[in-house]
Amino acid sequence: MTTTHALHATPERRLAWHFLLRRLHSLSGMLSLGAFMVLHLWGLSRMAYGGPEAYNVVAAARRSAAYLVLEALLVGIPLIFHAVYGLIITRDARPNVGTFPTWSNWVFVLMRVTGVIALVFVVVHFFNTRVQELFLGREIDAAFMQRVLRPIPMLDFYILGVMACAFHLAAGTWSFLIRWGITITARSQRVAAVLCGTFGLLLTALGVHVAAAFHDPKYIIP
Repeated sequence: MTTTHALHATPERRLAWHFLLRRLHSLSGMLSLGAFMVLHLWGLSRMAYGGPEAYNVVAAARRSAAYLVLEALLVGIPLIFHAVYGLIITRDARPNVGTFPTWSNWVFVLMRVTGVIALVFVVVHFFNTRVQELFLGREIDAAFMQRVLRPIPMLDFYILGVMACAFHLAAGTWSFLIRWGITITARSQRVAAVLCGTFGLLLTALGVHVAAAFHDPKYIIP
């Protein structure tokens, strides 16, 4: 009887763990990717609206111990969990847009695609900044980032990465509201879709603008 009970309980425990992990995945995405976009676009916007001097002030603040701890707790650890479990979800996903080409199914597929693009972008960006700074002794200032983004293919890659992050965060926010029981009715989900879509477009526009600022002739550092 004990063995039979354990066999029947195993799928239930797996379902409970799956439910918990999906909730944690959703929450960690909101925390990590949201913090990543806010913190980094805030810093980049100093370049777009204040020039190299303003950006360098923010870059210096990012080297403080307090900022590094905040970045690790709010961005690093949740982002690693979100990325790893997200890859598992992507591996096990069975897209059915060919059979049911609904809007929500397309969002599901695009979230998986942009999630992978965003992960590659974050890894490259982390190498270009934190790895260079902490392990190679480079000073990450406006002049350094201009050299990183000087090749047009790298600038295009950064813009693509920002767009992928913005879409993934906006669509993830919409999914988060449903998963956590905040938007239950069809009408509330439609309203949330409009608001989240607008939020994603604004993030994209800001991200493209501030990335292009590193190519602005009036800010070029010889």
